[in-house]
Amino acid sequence: MIGFRVDAAGGALLLLGLTERLASRSGDSLVDWIGQVVVDLVPLPVVEESIRFLGTTDKPALRANLVAGAALAAGLATPGRQHPRGPVVGAVAGAIGLAGYLSARRRLTALESAQDQAGKPILVEDPLPAVTDGAERWTGAEPLFTGLDRFYQTDVNLRSPLVDPATWRLEVVGLDGTRAWITHDRLLDLPLRERDALLVCVHNRLGWDRLGHQRWTGIDLRQVFDTLGVEIPDDTSAVDLVMEAVDGYRQVLPLTKALDADAWVVVGMGGRTLTAGHGFPARIVTPGLVGQYTGTKWLQRLSLVPRGQEIATWVRRGWPRDEVVPPLMARIDHPGTIAMPPRAPQGSVEVGGSCTVVGTAWAPANGGVADVQVRVDDGDWFSAELAENLGASSWRRWRAVLDLGPGRYVVSARCVAADGTVQAGERTPPFPDGVTGHHTLRVRVRA
Repeated sequence: MIGFRVDAAGGALLLLGLTERLASRSGDSLVDWIGQVVVDLVPLPVVEESIRFLGTTDKPALRANLVAGAALAAGLATPGRQHPRGPVVGAVAGAIGLAGYLSARRRLTALESAQDQAGKPILVEDPLPAVTDGAERWTGAEPLFTGLDRFYQTDVNLRSPLVDPATWRLEVVGLDGTRAWITHDRLLDLPLRERDALLVCVHNRLGWDRLGHQRWTGIDLRQVFDTLGVEIPDDTSAVDLVMEAVDGYRQVLPLTKALDADAWVVVGMGGRTLTAGHGFPARIVTPGLVGQYTGTKWLQRLSLVPRGQEIATWVRRGWPRDEVVPPLMARIDHPGTIAMPPRAPQGSVEVGGSCTVVGTAWAPANGGVADVQVRVDDGDWFSAELAENLGASSWRRWRAVLDLGPGRYVVSARCVAADGTVQAGERTPPFPDGVTGHHTLRVRVRA
């Protein structure tokens, strides 16, 4: 029979807690470092399934498993008999260790929060006017702009890198080896402009909210190169753009694609400098691509290299080399709730005989949303009412009134893009080209 030594488990937690507390003084974390190694080594299917079941709680769950695993391994692997007072001593040591670990986590969170609070409004010479789409009074409509506290954050890091803007430099490297640098202050002094654009995570599934719509502030990629005197070749067909973050993460795009899609260096969202979680001090955003391919957060280097010379971080892990675009999609936002895990699956929603279904739709890679169609059970598709079109890069709100008799129904929605593409009905997982299928809502009308 395998024995478990509580004293050894408690000792491991005590050592871990003290180590974390000490590391947090300099903004570091042993648990996060180990977690990063785990993420880098586990097979891609394991990563995908973890996101599927855990959603945005994947990182806290990994940390909890690492801490619990350290205690379990120490308790099972330590040889010898346990002292009679071992369980008491181990419990006390473990409690102290957990307290130290939680204290370290609060400190790290406070450090990130302090950097975010130090953010400042960004001045733009020609700011975009405030926009409305006519759906402001629709009951249940998703806000036109996603609040920063709700805008999804996902990346390969267990914790956002904290970058000192006073020492940060963006390096730009030309195809001929020319190098130039620009500081954060000087970047903010360039002629910045604003764009309203949607950002969609490649892992976004039907009914999830791993996407958001915001007003971004930045400068065109070509203008950054021109400002620093780094030449972009006339023929870009055999050139790649390598975008490297401060943590070593790399994304690679054909330079022609990046320029044609108006890729730009983003320094702010919502009228203020970026938060740590969204890539402070700068990130790349390429409209029409999913978040994984759109560019890197915490940007530190832009390089032009011969085509195929560099391989992106997640391409090495098995994702397609060719860029992935967000599949066109219609989502039902009301009635009901957006079912991001680990929330339990949503059952039937009770509605009146006449009810209004409200949602959002997007098709940034297909010219924008031209129509949203709704159907009940296997009936005919009919067009919903659309809010004003704000452009291909933005989402579009919609609503449809249903007149239903008593019973249970399944309401489905689909998007039709400006280029004529109709949202696919077959359900597929996010890997490798993004999720497909129709978002559905089960409703119940009482007699």
